[in-house]
Amino acid sequence: MSDESYYEGEARRCRELALSSADAQLARRWRELADEYAALADEVGSQRVGPPLIDRFMQQPRHPQQSRTRGDN
Repeated sequence: MSDESYYEGEARRCRELALSSADAQLARRWRELADEYAALADEVGSQRVGPPLIDRFMQQPRHPQQSRTRGDN
């Protein structure tokens, strides 16, 4: 899951909570949080120039670790 989709999911969840809230102040706050998460999703989405960080990490070539000690001196 990318950071962008995480924030989008949280925005969606907050909107659902706002709709189900009987308290008007609480519903307003849930909508504010939803807007903040949506803004974060937009920001993260616009900053990304390549694949998500985890994808870039997984694509790095793996090299066997070399021993620091030498057998022959």
